[in-house]
Amino acid sequence: MSREEFFDSYWGKKFCHISGARDRFCDLLPWQSVNGILEDHQLRYPQVRIAKDGESGSAATGGFLRQARTRRGEVRSQIDATALISELRNGATLILDAVDDMVESIREIAVDFESIFREPIQANAYAGWGTSKGFDLHWDDHDVLVVQIHGSKSWKVYGARREAPLYCDFHSDNTQVPSEPIWSGVLQAGDVLYLPRGWWHVAVPLGHPTLHVSFGINRRTGIDFLAWIESQMRERVEFRRDLIRIESTEQSAQLAAMRNIVTNLFQPPAVKQFLDEMCIRSLARPRIGLPWTVLPAGLPPDQYILRTTLPRPFERQIDAISEESIVIRGLAKVWRFDMACEPLLRIALDGRGHALQELLMIPIVGINDPARRDLLKTLILEGLLYIQHPGER
Repeated sequence: MSREEFFDSYWGKKFCHISGARDRFCDLLPWQSVNGILEDHQLRYPQVRIAKDGESGSAATGGFLRQARTRRGEVRSQIDATALISELRNGATLILDAVDDMVESIREIAVDFESIFREPIQANAYAGWGTSKGFDLHWDDHDVLVVQIHGSKSWKVYGARREAPLYCDFHSDNTQVPSEPIWSGVLQAGDVLYLPRGWWHVAVPLGHPTLHVSFGINRRTGIDFLAWIESQMRERVEFRRDLIRIESTEQSAQLAAMRNIVTNLFQPPAVKQFLDEMCIRSLARPRIGLPWTVLPAGLPPDQYILRTTLPRPFERQIDAISEESIVIRGLAKVWRFDMACEPLLRIALDGRGHALQELLMIPIVGINDPARRDLLKTLILEGLLYIQHPGER
């Protein structure tokens, strides 16, 4: 499915089921990686938890999460493997929150989705073995892309009772469980399911190992826009003044002044300004690049890949450009570069990833090879580029 078809026909409008080759996702999260997460990380609730027949939470997790103190009094968390396996054998679903923070392949997919959707992404993994559902019929307060990694799972998808519900939105319209599904089917390994925010759904394992990853897309709403406007109002003395409590011409004048300011902000350019500012404020996921970043040269071998951490391509990231300099805003920072750097910046920050040797061959008038290397080193140390091994995705 093309991006255009997805955004035109489905994005925020209706669910879609996309079939795919059975093995196309199996390398994203192998079972040995799941074992590694459970064995090698200091996981706490709700990072790791279980659910069975709608029951979940810290009480359901207490049986297999142990707390131990070191001789220095530090509290460490450890999974009781025997207790966890027993729970899973009895039909519980294993849930790993924010698996994109622990598995590089999932993180790279999440980064790609953040670039496409321009919204924050979190990926959770769900593994089951029996025939008991993890959660009851429910809806989520964010859009979801379900990627079936291994095995299969039975799904029922219902429409939304309440348009665009928010977190903890327990309005009476949104507590009545729908009676009939609009789609029932089996999600096979290699399939993808998209669910808009507020759409009711339930998933049930089919008696064999199954693992899917849900990419939650937290779309910004009018409520977020209002919060941003409120932050803008703090700069206006009209909103910092005390309210006139007595009905009078002075009170009317005060309200009129505030209303005019807000009315001027409720124009299309303000929405773009808000979304651009949210994008500029967003921080990159941590990229360390050891050992190369700590060495004096600051650069990896020439065959290594450099890729930008900016959430948008270079041409959409420029804040200002003149005959002498380029100003870029992003990652909650501001950079100014000499105009001569433009050919290298345009390619290095285009979001695709390029071998260091390719970037070193870009002709830049008046900048020799050592200076070009220094520029790329600066981009890495400033967090605008990160280092990828040639074999990484």
